[in-house]
Amino acid sequence: MFSVITNEDGWYKRAVGSPVLYPRFAIINPELSFTLPSYQVACGCVDILAHLMERYFTQVKNVDVSDRMIEGLMRAVLYNSLVTYTKPSDYNARAEICWAGTLAHNSLLDRGRGGDWVSHAIGTEMSAIYDIAHGASLSIAFPAWMKYVWKHCPSRFVQFAVRVMDVDLAYSDDEAIVLEGINRLERFFVSLDMPTRVSHANIPTDRFREMAEKVVEFGSKGDILSVTAADCENIYKLTV
Repeated sequence: MFSVITNEDGWYKRAVGSPVLYPRFAIINPELSFTLPSYQVACGCVDILAHLMERYFTQVKNVDVSDRMIEGLMRAVLYNSLVTYTKPSDYNARAEICWAGTLAHNSLLDRGRGGDWVSHAIGTEMSAIYDIAHGASLSIAFPAWMKYVWKHCPSRFVQFAVRVMDVDLAYSDDEAIVLEGINRLERFFVSLDMPTRVSHANIPTDRFREMAEKVVEFGSKGDILSVTAADCENIYKLTV
């Protein structure tokens, strides 16, 4: 039910949503995406993964069923993204990505849990000003957000590292487990030739404060951490 629109007067990029935007019927044909440039394929895969992660990172307890569903989808996206990126005409891998994309963002996995969309907002402001593709902005923003907020809900980030990124619990402590999970996530983005730092996308650092203020212009947000403009600016600094 959501779309995104950019207002070039001030370079605002905002979501618009309404139940009337839902299609009555939709067919997703993987073959129609075979000729997409590999960069756009990678951006799409990153965005699908981000939609799952944003639902996964919540402070809500006792959501094991949807946790396991999201974890399974994330693992499927991690595997099939690499296949479809390197083999654009592999129907099976592309079909898995299309199906995962549908499940990631059709609201099924929102039931009974919260979610944290700060990383999405941080990436959106980068793409509003610098016209970077949405998925590429998220491969920069998401790891930085994770590094900044994980201590506000360490068990959730440890669970992600262990169950999704296969980090061994034998690591010395929670911080080592979490940071290794983030490191593996960044390596995955790199394997898709996605940027993980603003320098990789030729984005300067002189407008971090402006972007941070736009993130929270209509109020603070975030389930793991309700961020302020100062928090967002610090997250942007972690993308350098």
